[in-house]
Amino acid sequence: MDNEQQIEEIRKYLRQLTRSGKKVDENSAAFMWIKKYAEQWRNTRNSSTPSKKSCKNK
Repeated sequence: MDNEQQIEEIRKYLRQLTRSGKKVDENSAAFMWIKKYAEQWRNTRNSSTPSKKSCKNK
């Protein structure tokens, strides 16, 4: 999992919350995003990475 990409997704979620009129700080937005989207995001990210079986050890 790339932490920088996850941070960017949380920032996008914070902007989305702000546009919808919800006033939350960055930490609260992060907690809310993790609760709602983290598992889905990890599954999406993991499906695009090669499996260990397909990687060759050199």
